[in-house]
Amino acid sequence: MEFLSHLQIREAASEITEAFSHLMADRTAVAKPDARQWCLLRACMSALIPSSSDSPSGTLRETEALAILNSASVQQLAQYRYEVSRSLDHFYRRYGRAQAYMFQVVHSRTARRAGWCLQSYPDFRNYTLMVRCGESVEAPGVQLAEHAESLIGRALEAEFQAYYRLPARADHELDRYFVQDGPAWRRIVHVLDGCGRRGWTLREPAANPSTYRLVSARAGWERVTSTTTELRVRSTEYWYLRWWDAAKQAYAYPYRETNQQIYFLTQCSDGWRIDDNSYPAPRTSAPHRRRR
Repeated sequence: MEFLSHLQIREAASEITEAFSHLMADRTAVAKPDARQWCLLRACMSALIPSSSDSPSGTLRETEALAILNSASVQQLAQYRYEVSRSLDHFYRRYGRAQAYMFQVVHSRTARRAGWCLQSYPDFRNYTLMVRCGESVEAPGVQLAEHAESLIGRALEAEFQAYYRLPARADHELDRYFVQDGPAWRRIVHVLDGCGRRGWTLREPAANPSTYRLVSARAGWERVTSTTTELRVRSTEYWYLRWWDAAKQAYAYPYRETNQQIYFLTQCSDGWRIDDNSYPAPRTSAPHRRRR
């Protein structure tokens, strides 16, 4: 990412101050402006652009906020910085939020070592407010969005059927929705190879409850670099795969998760395909836990 230099910030001080005021007034981003993490953000902004302290966005007087922060321990300041970063990251990642400027609080040592700013860059108690030009996350056209979201639904059905048909293989169905030999395709094939080798199946016994459900999906363009964007689909999915060991005639592994996933789509010569997807590690499945 490319942050603005101190000279660039001074030249655009009025626009940056306005963007900062809009951020602090947005209750979807800053629910409690007087919370100490936001006091830290305002203090860093005041150090960066001194005139911005004339009209603080919270109800606490600036002197009171500074007194609180100046008495805070190093550990407390680190916690405030973490809370600001987490809140802003969540806010900026939401769809449809186009920002003229984006803000990030980092430790001064980190910023200087990374080459983001010079030694003379202003800070407050070793914390620096970095600013960069905002990225707009554009909504795709209705037709493309519907196609991308539908693609995810069809891909999940193909993935589930590939698992369900084991020990028979149905990899060719995956090629209609996934980039062949792409990261997402390889992960599914890896599961098929492993379960097939172990003799696991979802087809047995007759009452096997394995299923899946696509709860929601939403497509959007997301910026990758300063000049390129990428079509992604964010989904909420429910998967229940209760693998049966045919040799032992017993359930071998239960996977039961509701999670959020991000699909990275790429346009091939014959249409859109899923190249990769990101999802959290299982939280509830613990087939190898100690038994008493």
